[in-house]
Amino acid sequence: MASSAGANDPGQVLDFDSWQEAAVPSMVLVPPEGVVVGEAALTGAVQRPSCAVYGLKRLLGRLPHDAIAKAVAHRSGGSLTMSGAQLTFRTAEGVAITAENAVATVLRHAAERVVGSTEESPATVITVPEWYGPSQESALISAARRAGLTLLRLIDDAAAMALALAFQESGERTVGIVNIGAGSFSVAFTTIAPKSIFLLASASDRHVGGDDVTARLVQEKLGGPASHGPAEEPFRQAVEEMTQQLALGDEVRRTVQVGPDQVAELTITGRELDDALDVLRGPATEVYADALDDAALEPEEVDVVYATGGMSTLPLLSDFIFDLSGQVPESGPELQSLAARGAALQAAILSGEVDGPLVFDGKSTGATPGLAD
Repeated sequence: MASSAGANDPGQVLDFDSWQEAAVPSMVLVPPEGVVVGEAALTGAVQRPSCAVYGLKRLLGRLPHDAIAKAVAHRSGGSLTMSGAQLTFRTAEGVAITAENAVATVLRHAAERVVGSTEESPATVITVPEWYGPSQESALISAARRAGLTLLRLIDDAAAMALALAFQESGERTVGIVNIGAGSFSVAFTTIAPKSIFLLASASDRHVGGDDVTARLVQEKLGGPASHGPAEEPFRQAVEEMTQQLALGDEVRRTVQVGPDQVAELTITGRELDDALDVLRGPATEVYADALDDAALEPEEVDVVYATGGMSTLPLLSDFIFDLSGQVPESGPELQSLAARGAALQAAILSGEVDGPLVFDGKSTGATPGLAD
């Protein structure tokens, strides 16, 4: 899922190939016969879109009337209710699952892909996005316990990346981390030193992200306002795949399966993608400036800027982030595994298996009563 988990063996989930094998999509398929996760869920969603639940981590710790929760439910074509104190998603076919149980299923599946089994309750560190608040963190801790994991701590995404960077290269430095997620845009500034990592400041806009860029392209291609509903899912998935390597002067074409016996021809140009990025430019500029101000940094005091998140590998994002920061960002597929590497290293440090810097990020730690009980 979008939050990375690291087991307490520092050799696990530390290289990009291992991360790719262990990564589990942040969605589930909930047919009447039982929950399906991983690549099988993505494949099944094409045939049974009415059973798919997208954006799981955005449902945790929320109420049915929350705008973000409602957007997730609308995209998946379901409805939301409360079951006791837990948010419950009900698919269009009437099958219900709580957000915590859905996330627990994904976490259990991810852990089994890394360590082979959850029977021994592997010691785990889970990364969380900048915008996670106490209610989201509490729900995630509960989901981890349901998954049979011994949760040592939660760690901020940016702090986990910084920890991985500290093991890659020695020396003190200040780094900026720009995260372009599906439903949010965040910026964090972190200092890296041999004995400590400090999250200086972070800021985010949790109402705009890569999904909005995709929605704008879908809207243009369908010739009307995007409904953000399940009927558009084949187009959304095609657009996300088609734009991954799209440069400004490029054009890419694809035949999209939109139904059992129906196809559509789709063409996207680099110029269209650049225009669609306008939905991010205003909010991103504000978020970057806020984080920089809160960190009490001048732009030239940031040694390097890293780009991560689902859209960060797009060629056009390099210019986009340069306009924000004044620096050409470090980016690439291998950076997507940094948070998972940092989580695994933090688990190994907390378990006493390796020595490493202390991480100060304001998130829940093993010192929190009851967290690692």
